[in-house]
Amino acid sequence: MKPDPGLIAAPVGETTGSSSRVVYKAEVYAVGSTNRLKSFDLKSRFDLKLGGGKNGQKPVLEIITMVWTVLRNPAPSAPPRPTRQARYVVEDSSGDEDRRLRTPSPPRLQDDVALPDKLEDFEISSIGDSRIVIHSPFLLNAIRRTIQYYPGQDLTGDQVMICEPYMCLAHYYSEIAALAKPCQTGGQDTSCFIHKHHTLCTESTKDHVRLLLDEVLEAFMENKIRPALNKLSQPVPVVTFEMAWLLFRPGVDLYSHFKNWRSVAIPSVAYEIRLKRRPPTEEMDEIPDRRAPLPWAVYSWGMCGSGEDVGRTKHTTYIDVYEGEKEVTQLDVYPCEYWDREHGPERKESFIKWGKRYYDLLKKGPQEVYVDGLGTPDVTGYTIPAKVPIPYP
Repeated sequence: MKPDPGLIAAPVGETTGSSSRVVYKAEVYAVGSTNRLKSFDLKSRFDLKLGGGKNGQKPVLEIITMVWTVLRNPAPSAPPRPTRQARYVVEDSSGDEDRRLRTPSPPRLQDDVALPDKLEDFEISSIGDSRIVIHSPFLLNAIRRTIQYYPGQDLTGDQVMICEPYMCLAHYYSEIAALAKPCQTGGQDTSCFIHKHHTLCTESTKDHVRLLLDEVLEAFMENKIRPALNKLSQPVPVVTFEMAWLLFRPGVDLYSHFKNWRSVAIPSVAYEIRLKRRPPTEEMDEIPDRRAPLPWAVYSWGMCGSGEDVGRTKHTTYIDVYEGEKEVTQLDVYPCEYWDREHGPERKESFIKWGKRYYDLLKKGPQEVYVDGLGTPDVTGYTIPAKVPIPYP
């Protein structure tokens, strides 16, 4: 089978040896700052020595790690200038407006300080998360054909950046790992039933997928993902807050609950999860602390009706920070499979039954129907004591 000519023409990844195809970098930031000071090439992720030169070609992928640092012996290039420290005012708790506490802002790196040319001259205080930048058109084509629905990750363009914890790659790890396997055909059909598209059968594609697995995903799966998956496969599945995102692969069916009404489950379909501050509401007794850890915001969509039309609506459910492990079905939102595995499919079947009944009612047009039971969440706790005819819609 012929590979895609457009992919063959790309000058990426035809050299041998992973050192020229994977570039490791460290981005240096001052402690307490988001302004990058310098960027250094490394031989490996945790190697603090500069790497060798480049051959002029773009690598298959870059692995960039954020490093927070302070200068050991900064040598000013000019006599230091006096700097004005920004101050903020805190009212005295006694209410006396004349008594104020003035606190200086954190010290800033002066503009006229000459930065070292070697990473060894910085004092490393912490090593942060990494991100990968994929340049290989073979690898980009493989990822795009494998991950076709992931609203929270941009996979367009000549290069793609994916940040740790590499959610999309972890959610599709099995499918991506399969792309590195040899092609297999059977019977009279000459097409490969492993890769399912001729552009994924090229040796360059398989080679670059193996590079992604060897340099990034295998170690990350072994250290972070597989331990979490083992906990999710227990008789009583549990998950830590840090790894809760693993539950929400886009497209999975969810049950979500109102904060104080766990007996009511709302079905929806996940499409994104990210750390996001909960917006203030009227029910909040105090303003949220902006320094507090961010909760997970789980975005999903479901169906709703106005009595005349049926359409799609969006939901946002928050998972607040918690310590240790928590049962999956005790979260405010979780995949349906975890409930159905323990309690059976009755809940899902009832939702399907209600949906069909609602659709049939809409098709019949305005009519008189009977309501007997608990009201909607807008009238929480209201129960109609007997069958009462009401016009509908």
